[in-house]
Amino acid sequence: MARLGSAPGDAGGPEASDASGGQTEMSVSFALFVVAHPAFRQRYDHITRHLAARSKQTPRLVGIVGRDVLAATPDLPHRASLLPGELGCALSHLAAYRIMVADSIPQAVVIEDDAALPEDFDDLARGVLSELRPGEVISFHSPNQQQNLYSAHGARRFGQSLLVAPMKAQSVRSTLCYAIDLGAARGILGGNDPVEFCADDFAAFHARGLVNHLRVLSPSAVDLAPFESLIGYRHTSPVMEHVARLLNRTPGVREILRRRRHHLRMSGDRNHVIVPDPSPLMAGNPAYKELWGLN
Repeated sequence: MARLGSAPGDAGGPEASDASGGQTEMSVSFALFVVAHPAFRQRYDHITRHLAARSKQTPRLVGIVGRDVLAATPDLPHRASLLPGELGCALSHLAAYRIMVADSIPQAVVIEDDAALPEDFDDLARGVLSELRPGEVISFHSPNQQQNLYSAHGARRFGQSLLVAPMKAQSVRSTLCYAIDLGAARGILGGNDPVEFCADDFAAFHARGLVNHLRVLSPSAVDLAPFESLIGYRHTSPVMEHVARLLNRTPGVREILRRRRHHLRMSGDRNHVIVPDPSPLMAGNPAYKELWGLN
């Protein structure tokens, strides 16, 4: 494989610093991919309208419907235990990585159709992209249902959030909104096609050397819009799926979903335990360096 360049070093000193940029930096456009498909009309309409209000970028849509792929290609190689929603999600993210590799896009932001973006999203995204290291993924949304440790060593501040490194790769498990370097995109594309892992299984990607670095914004800078997950997580009958879709269109139910998702995000952020010790992950991933010949 072609060399990607030298592995990055340490993030810097133990004190957090501000990452606000200048006027020239703030005017630069960036690659933006959106996992959305018209088959999921409410979510599709939400993210297209929301992006028009929150971003001046021209997004590329990469949504793939898992059940449609399986219907058209029932013998598609993939891990058999994956639900159709999980497969479609993984294929959608791989589609973004495939474009990045084909067009040599050095870095990009990927968002999903149930993201609720802050008003300063473009400036935030540019700032985070300026911090990306070779082979890195930075998550804008990282709620945890159990306490997880994150290192503030060399952290940069973005508004109310700190850009911190997890002490363990298992602490990063969200693809709602993230920045990704071309090296990480190439690695995941090569190591998860055919699909073996869910799109957000960054621990598996890290363990296999497909990504080099992982960091998150804490607290999360991007929230969840009031939609139930399309992944499924349970094998539900078509009748129950139809009932769920009808309920999701009811204003009262949508407000309950909004409050529930906001509560999950807030409680998840409270499970971020920030520590001063350097993360062992910040020195770079030996498996990634071996894969790309960086040793």
